Amino acid sequence: MLYRKVFNEDSGIYRVEKFGLLGWSFVTDPDSNDYLNFNTSEEAENWICKHTPNNENRRWKVIDTCHAFGKN
Repeated sequence: MLYRKVFNEDSGIYRVEKFGLLGWSFVTDPDSNDYLNFNTSEEAENWICKHTPNNENRRWKVIDTCHAFGKN
């Protein structure tokens, strides 16, 4: 699954989007079906890391270019 962090400047809230058959869509809570909201970029990133399969055994590893080049 491919995820990305997004930020709304008006509300100051971060969300996570996932890429699916119909393009990008917000990640929702499976119990309430409400959008997941995060107060910080780090909270959103931690959620992504927790829900992304471990790729230690993959030949090609996914690199987050923002972190690879020191950008946030």
